[in-house]
Amino acid sequence: MNEHARTNPELIEELSVLKQRIQELEHSESDRKQSEEALIISETRFRAIINVSPVPMALNDEQQNIIFLNPAFVQTFGYTREDIPSLAHWWPNAYPDLEYRQWVADTWQAELEHAKRTGAAFSPMELTVRCKNGTSKTVLASAASISKSFEGNHLVVLYDITERNQSEEALRQSEEKYRGIFESIMDVFYRTDNEGLLLIVSPSIERLLGYIPDEVIGKKKLIESYINPEERDQFLSILREKGEVKEFEAPLRAKDGAVVWVSTNAQFYRDKYGKTLGVQGISRDITNRKQAEKALTRTEEKFRKAFYTSPDSVNINRLEDGKYISINPGFTRITGYTEEDIIGNTSIEYNIWENIKDRQRLVAGLIKDGEVTNLEAAFRMKGGDIRYGLMSATVIDLNGVPHILSITRDITTRKRAEEGLQRTLESLRRAVGTTIQVMVSAVEIRDPYTAGHQIRSAGLARAIATEMGLPQDKIDGIRMAGSIHDIGKLSIPAEILSKPTKLTDIEFSLIKEHARSRYEILKDVESPWPLAEIVYQHHERIDGSGYPRNLKGDDILMEARIMAVADVVEAMASHRPYRPGLGIDAALEEIEKNRGTFYDNAVADACLRLFREKGFNLEGIAYNR
Repeated sequence: MNEHARTNPELIEELSVLKQRIQELEHSESDRKQSEEALIISETRFRAIINVSPVPMALNDEQQNIIFLNPAFVQTFGYTREDIPSLAHWWPNAYPDLEYRQWVADTWQAELEHAKRTGAAFSPMELTVRCKNGTSKTVLASAASISKSFEGNHLVVLYDITERNQSEEALRQSEEKYRGIFESIMDVFYRTDNEGLLLIVSPSIERLLGYIPDEVIGKKKLIESYINPEERDQFLSILREKGEVKEFEAPLRAKDGAVVWVSTNAQFYRDKYGKTLGVQGISRDITNRKQAEKALTRTEEKFRKAFYTSPDSVNINRLEDGKYISINPGFTRITGYTEEDIIGNTSIEYNIWENIKDRQRLVAGLIKDGEVTNLEAAFRMKGGDIRYGLMSATVIDLNGVPHILSITRDITTRKRAEEGLQRTLESLRRAVGTTIQVMVSAVEIRDPYTAGHQIRSAGLARAIATEMGLPQDKIDGIRMAGSIHDIGKLSIPAEILSKPTKLTDIEFSLIKEHARSRYEILKDVESPWPLAEIVYQHHERIDGSGYPRNLKGDDILMEARIMAVADVVEAMASHRPYRPGLGIDAALEEIEKNRGTFYDNAVADACLRLFREKGFNLEGIAYNR
């Protein structure tokens, strides 16, 4: 059928179909354009989001080639699109360690394959990445598919968690540090809720009270369980009034029932809105200190009783200026000064010291040694009388300030008795001296040829004793014995004493007998010195060859050993009826030759020094050779 054969209705219908087709084509074109426009808008938004995102991102194709890097990636790692055309190219730089790089590549590929196969999300990986400048960053790497699966392009996202990890590490270290402090702290840290129930307590509670933390946390109300009601009420009252408690001292009951003293600082702790959540505090064991304070209190009480009841004078002065700060009744009884008189003043202001040098000795001793003992001194009383005291003093610390504690015993009665005794002794010495002088005169009248021998011998003996450093009392005794050592000659006939020729054996035996005679004369004489024994022994010799008893060594008194040397030197150097004087040199040679045999070593050496080094002579006149 040709076109002209078609009917009008058929043409109209065909035209209608054609029109509809045209409309469909027009609609399809419009949808395409809309889709393209929507895709452009979506891609623009996508790129805008990626570009402004602070998170580093990279767009990869299926072969891991880099299609796009966002600015955050470049800024974070320093690599540009030209630096890393693909992940495979980047990894050797990002992971220079071959083993680690291989692990990253294998793990990354495995995750991609798993995501493609299952459609599951890509599991984030924590990686350490080296930046272009050589520094390292820790990232959390993940990937997201641009299409429905990981067959096409995918977006790699690298979250920089370096600072987070550093913060977490710092926090971990901080927690470990404070946990270590918390667990090792000697003091007890605790925290309670508003009802007083323990929420936290440090392990040191076991050392303090005998409880382990598990025994008390959530089970015990700290204040009510361990502290006495009176201290508890006082503690809570201060806490409610001031919001904190500082250095609150109270006894606690330990697990075994013992009393433990603590000093506590506590305060309310609150949330960020200021709501009170409970109480936290720290308690320190002060049991030893409290015991020491208690002992100190008892000691102070004993000291106070001793201070006020002592019969001796006790006073306390500041070391800096010497001012009295306290005196006891004994001070007033001995000196006459009361507290109103003396406190705040010094001993110098009241002219208490009779001799200021005694005070100087006291101060010097305190500065040097910190104490002085048994210092004898004279003190002037309030009325002017002089009394004597035996003082001991020491430096003590009072509230951080050095003071002097002095104790003085009144020895006036003893001192005056000693002075009276000394006067009596001096009187007796003079009487003895006078008696001895009479004896000396009698001997010299009896034996005029030996006149002066005793006095010269006594002078030499005293000089030897002085040279040897003997005490003055012994020196006085030697001088006195030397003055009468030949008193036994009173019993010898005068014709024998003055005989100008050699004596017979019988006559010499009579001479030797004078040692026993002088002992008999002197043995009953009351004297401070052993005069009779000194005189009796002065002819004895160190080796036992002397007379009359053949004593030797230490059996002979030191005074007699000195008299023996002095007697020999004087006798040999001086003239006798039966021979002329041999001279001092011969006498000294005798002493030197028989040193250690007849004569004591120390005595002989002292005698030789006197004559040969110090210019001594028998007339007692020193001269220089």
